[in-house]
Amino acid sequence: MLRHVAVATLVGLAGCQAAQIRHPQAEFKIVSESRVEAVKVGLVADCIADDFKTFKWSRRVDRTRIDLADNAVQITLSADIFDSGRVVLYESPNLFLIPLDAHKAAFERCVKSPPP
Repeated sequence: MLRHVAVATLVGLAGCQAAQIRHPQAEFKIVSESRVEAVKVGLVADCIADDFKTFKWSRRVDRTRIDLADNAVQITLSADIFDSGRVVLYESPNLFLIPLDAHKAAFERCVKSPPP
């Protein structure tokens, strides 16, 4: 019995990789902040998600959060799209030679002119 528990534990640990969450938020720096019309919040969120490709989408009380993950584990960029129209892009402090300029430009494009 003990052998089965040990094997199950090892298999579980070997296959587990917990995705990072954006916590504590203070470690992430704001790289862009803007406002959009509240009626365009959904379009902006969809546009950002389409450009981020590897992402985790979560709904909070007053916003949608879209996290860009490197290998679906470490969050590199994180966007909060508030229902009020406020839009914020955060960058992880743990970036080592990860090119994010294209994603940052896509965020700016989505905020300035979301697709219809």
